Amino acid sequence: IKLMLNTLIHPFLTFEEIKEKKQGSLIISLVIIGLFYVTAVMQVLCGGFMFTQYDPATFNSIWVLLRSAGLVILWIISNWMICTLMQGKGTMREITIVTSYSLLPIIIERLIHIVLTNVLLPNEAMFLTGLEAVGIGFALFLLIAGLIKIHDFEMPRLIWTSLLSVGWMAVLVFLIILVGMLVQQMGGFVATVFLELIS
Repeated sequence: IKLMLNTLIHPFLTFEEIKEKKQGSLIISLVIIGLFYVTAVMQVLCGGFMFTQYDPATFNSIWVLLRSAGLVILWIISNWMICTLMQGKGTMREITIVTSYSLLPIIIERLIHIVLTNVLLPNEAMFLTGLEAVGIGFALFLLIAGLIKIHDFEMPRLIWTSLLSVGWMAVLVFLIILVGMLVQQMGGFVATVFLELIS
């Protein structure tokens, strides 16, 4: 936990310890990814009514799970696959730890956001926008610092592999949707044949 919190203060030193001394915890990483999902749900459910558009009829926590924790896991897998091909030195474990530790600023920002939406007025929303920009910017800085350390990449190569990782994420999403549609159609076909046979 101390190492995780040190990421916010001494990111380069912390990520170097994760790489060189094999420190960092996968369990804490999974907890952080879980908190990333929980805070995404809380931001909708617990935020002030003037700043959120929560509708119980349309809210779907599974969709929130897919676009929060799901995207993080997809990024970890994609980055590992691409960087393995591009001679990156980071392992799946290291990528998971670096990515999850980099989510801390966003989680903290969301918790502050929830509190502020119950205090601020709509015309003070610029504070929330600025806070969100700081949280995302700091998280990106931590992710870049961590990936540079664990993969031993220069900045141009890191940018190139990151773009390829995002592109591969899109390909994986397409394949998952395609397989899901095929399974659904196959299930419908099997169900139709079964009903025809028993009738």
